[in-house]
Amino acid sequence: MRTFIKTLNYCGGCMESKYFDELDIGETFTTNARTITEADQLNYAGLSGNFDPIHLDKGKMEATEFGGRLVYGYLVLNVMEGQKVQTGLIEDSVIAFYGIDKARFTNPVMIGDTVHTELTVLDLDEKDESSGVVVLEEKGVNQDGEDVVVAETRTLIKKRD
Repeated sequence: MRTFIKTLNYCGGCMESKYFDELDIGETFTTNARTITEADQLNYAGLSGNFDPIHLDKGKMEATEFGGRLVYGYLVLNVMEGQKVQTGLIEDSVIAFYGIDKARFTNPVMIGDTVHTELTVLDLDEKDESSGVVVLEEKGVNQDGEDVVVAETRTLIKKRD
């Protein structure tokens, strides 16, 4: 299997979907950025049923070392997933999400932070003659260039031929 470094930036919908046999280990992709809003935080609280004060109690959290409410880690992971989907990278080739490993929340995300996702193909695990699992390192990166989430995801995708 070939290994090389190539970077593609998301260009607002012009990326064609890639299939298992068109991806290369080391290939990278960068998404557009998105600011996490107060509405995102409150909608996620309602959807998830998680009303932990570290995410919702402004007064309490302003007095902590964080200086404000922390954005839900799973909310950030979901935003990252949406950013990946918006690139079109595997829109036509995806069969199923296969799993997530080694997710780490490496720096806090605060309401008002802007996050983009950097994707790197770590491995390509052939399943059968028509599909394989692409293993991606996904990094959520904030407006200051700091990694805020690092995860390894696996997605079952089709082969072109």
